[in-house]
Amino acid sequence: MMRPEYDFLRSNSRLGSRIILLGLGGSYAYGTSNENSDIDFRGVTLPLRSDLLGLTAFEQYEDSATDTVIYSFNKMVKLLLECNPNTCEILGLDEEQYLIKTSIGQELIDNSSLFLSQRAAKSFGGYASAQLRRLQNAIAGEALPQAERERHILNSVQNTLEDFQSRYGNFEYGTVHLYLDQAVTAGMDMEIFVDARQTHMPLRDF
Repeated sequence: MMRPEYDFLRSNSRLGSRIILLGLGGSYAYGTSNENSDIDFRGVTLPLRSDLLGLTAFEQYEDSATDTVIYSFNKMVKLLLECNPNTCEILGLDEEQYLIKTSIGQELIDNSSLFLSQRAAKSFGGYASAQLRRLQNAIAGEALPQAERERHILNSVQNTLEDFQSRYGNFEYGTVHLYLDQAVTAGMDMEIFVDARQTHMPLRDF
């Protein structure tokens, strides 16, 4: 954490002393790491006053070079209420797996039970299903018929829409409709089509 590549944790105005939780993620958190495993950090940071007043907006800070993701407190609570697997695990680390834990961070951990609901069955189940589909795709590869491969891809993309909805509160089901139909692309039997309706959406997000 004190290496130069992590200087952003100390120098960024949204991080530094505003971080209330910072812990290990990925294989190091799960106890499945080996000598080739990357170190992932996941954390929570407090909003600025300007965020609270609505003058600025901030959801999360990501540093791809170090596989670090730090959520704003507000975004963290929103995802916890949805039983998002990537955020729920931040509150369940072993004591020695936390690098930063303030009194506010400890209070969030102490009240983790407030965020558990029946939504966990859908969110964790969806995550597990997505991992299963990835494994099936990797194993099957070109061995599956083209139409069946397309069906696997469709299921994966539909699962991604669940995450899309959690990121954009004004997203409504039905604005993006995915389905299989007879292919129009040469060499394919079945193909995934999309009917999409979205207004004022940043192109980069799309």
